[in-house]
Amino acid sequence: MIRLSFRRARARGFSQVLSCEMMERRRLLCGLPHDLLPAAPEFDWGIEAAEAARLAAENPGEGGPEAVSIVWTNRGQITDNFAAVFGTMANQARAVVDAAIDDWERVITNWNRSDGTTTLQVTILVAGTGYGGSAIPAATAPADGKPRTGSIILGAGEPANFPDPNDSNGWYIDPTPTDSAEFPAIINAFAGRGDTSLG
Repeated sequence: MIRLSFRRARARGFSQVLSCEMMERRRLLCGLPHDLLPAAPEFDWGIEAAEAARLAAENPGEGGPEAVSIVWTNRGQITDNFAAVFGTMANQARAVVDAAIDDWERVITNWNRSDGTTTLQVTILVAGTGYGGSAIPAATAPADGKPRTGSIILGAGEPANFPDPNDSNGWYIDPTPTDSAEFPAIINAFAGRGDTSLG
């Protein structure tokens, strides 16, 4: 990408000077086609009741972190497609998604829904190619406009470049996704420098 800028330079006798400089390359890491997304699940009141009871037992009388649940409704089922994509690494890949869900549950402290429900129920699928993802809420919004279900798709990596049916397809599948030991130098909230000794 090139940024173009114009400036006046009367002292040198030029009416305008065109200067060009290279900008860093940007890559969009999302935007898989929505037609690949699985259907959002129907809201399951049984899941809601079980999760509300679990949260109440773990955090009696408290709000704050762990006051809501994000429930992966098709986890471990054939419809999540993890086994087809990652083979024997499927459970390790699922654990990475579980860790991300746990992190979001610590960040979101209340859905602020009119009915007081505490779960977001989602279907997650790994499919297509590339390393991006996409997500949408259920097609029909609830009366308060706050989604209770949705669907997420994650790219399947580059299977053509990684022919082993039991590998990561180019994704980094962290064997210990709940710790960040492989990123010893945290630069800011969005970047860290990895430990090159880990290969």
